[in-house]
Amino acid sequence: MDQERFARCKFSRLVDALTRIATNMEIRNLSVPCDLGFEEQLSRVADLDNVSECSCKLIDGVNEVKGPFQSAGEPIGPLSEMAGRDLGLPSGIAVGVGVTDAYAGWIGTVGANVNPGPKHMGKKAITEDTRQAETRFPAIVARSKNLIFEKGFWGPNQDVRLIGSWLAESGGSTMCDLLRHMLETHPAYRETMVKVVQQRTSIYDYLNRYLRGATERQQLASTSCLARHYFFSGDLWNEGWSAAKTNMCKTIIGPRSGTSEYDLALCYYLTMEFIALQTRHVIETVNEPGHSLESIYFSGSQCENDVLMQLIATSCGVSVIIPYYYSATAVHGAAIVGAKAASAGPDGKTEDLWRIMDRMSGPGRVIRPGTDTRENSLLNVKYEMFVEQCHAQDEYRRRVEEVMSG
Repeated sequence: MDQERFARCKFSRLVDALTRIATNMEIRNLSVPCDLGFEEQLSRVADLDNVSECSCKLIDGVNEVKGPFQSAGEPIGPLSEMAGRDLGLPSGIAVGVGVTDAYAGWIGTVGANVNPGPKHMGKKAITEDTRQAETRFPAIVARSKNLIFEKGFWGPNQDVRLIGSWLAESGGSTMCDLLRHMLETHPAYRETMVKVVQQRTSIYDYLNRYLRGATERQQLASTSCLARHYFFSGDLWNEGWSAAKTNMCKTIIGPRSGTSEYDLALCYYLTMEFIALQTRHVIETVNEPGHSLESIYFSGSQCENDVLMQLIATSCGVSVIIPYYYSATAVHGAAIVGAKAASAGPDGKTEDLWRIMDRMSGPGRVIRPGTDTRENSLLNVKYEMFVEQCHAQDEYRRRVEEVMSG
């Protein structure tokens, strides 16, 4: 593109482009610098002088310094006539500053009403399943009132969704994809699925019942005891939380190459245990620089798996909260953002986003950590071994590279 034409171009994320098309107004969400990340020095190093000279003012997110930037849901203007015709909606509808699907999922998740009032919203970790949007990984978001840097997290970003709050975001494990992959590649999967279809249930519910039955038959204190001598790390697609090690590979210690239904159930449990221990790794990484997370809010289809949710709660030692609209949190969050825009009075001031989230979110379901002493001790030592597996892979690579470079 020639420089004259390039100088007339503007750079937008999709969410900001859509609100501009809807209203003919150019007000962006404060998350822009988090996602685009252009800085003058970086632009010059990457030989993008044109970007740094003519477009940084449109990319940087300092409100009223380099353009108008607002927090989620702040009113931009009414829906234009043209956009109304295109969408089949009446013009004049309130339009607020937009957010991405993951951020909308955050808004639609964390308002789950378990202890009504603003006090319960201070210390949380939130995971959001955004697979509805065809992304490969959900996100984990940590909120604080102070500036805290977390290893492996993007941000922190100020006032992105809530004025006066810092939010840091990290990638996450593809829970559903990992579970499905581990099951579908097991030799006993097809034979077991015949029974699943006959019983008109899901493979997850079937295996959860199987695990409970096996625990009772062996007279064990908990399902965790079934796999007490097995150790698994399952980063098959390098999809682990960015707060954890990002160059890990799949490692498994203990199970033989069994082809029975029992072996399939153990493989399924080990995968869930890995997800739980990996989540604990993220929480400890977040807490290290100053957070004190007391609960994890989940959304998405994994919320239907009570065994997985309980395992995460017990492994991490925190409450797991399932929102009322767990299967539609992004859509619900978008509605909340719209409600904030519509709440603007004659002076342009809107209702507090927390209050709208609290009012519109409905009751959440709380899963408390297990209290069995033996199970807690077992999961604690399994976590130590999980961390050792991560360090061992690093050490193995270091020793091999040392030989290769010598």
